[in-house]
Parts: sequence; C-alpha cells; structure tokens
Amino acid sequence: QEEMPFSINDNIQTSLSGLSDPYPNPAKDHTQFEFILKQNAIVHVFILNNYGQVVQKQSGSYISGNHNIKQNISGLSEGIYRIMVLVGNEKHVKPFIKIN
Repeated sequence: QEEMPFSINDNIQTSLSGLSDPYPNPAKDHTQFEFILKQNAIVHVFILNNYGQVVQKQSGSYISGNHNIKQNISGLSEGIYRIMVLVGNEKHVKPFIKIN
C-alpha cells in the first residue's frame, strides 16, 4: 500500500475562492452570490432542493477575477436549498432559504 505524503500545512491550489453566502437570505425572487476565479474557467451553478435534486442549473465561461451571479428563484417553492458551484473538480456549496 503506497502512502501519499500530505500534511495539514500543504498549500492546496484552488481555482475558485471567496464564495460568498447567498444574499438576501431568506430570499423571495432572487438570490445572488459572489466568487473570485484565479484563472479563466467554465463554471457550473446548480440549485439543489432539500433532497439533493437539481432544480436549476446554468453553466458559462468566466474570465479570471471577481464575479457576481444573480439567480432567479421566483419559480421555486418555499424551502431550504443549496447553491452548488463546480469549477473543474472543485465543489463549493452554500445554503439558502426560499420564502414566498
């Protein structure tokens, strides 16, 4: 069995940083969030319901830098949701509450 050297101090490189909490939260018609890309990348955004099912999705090519995504959630039922942002093999998740 081969051991992989890894320590808590290793500097793990990520493409996306600074994923903000969605706001407003709770949200009625729209929610938005911000993130920083360290390099140009294809970004996939999913809204997941409380059962982990995808209820909305969008993808796009983004250049490096700061980004603000506004998501229309007016068609969703009240409840607890999660925004999942995928960049390459990285997954970032933040919860929010939808109200009517």
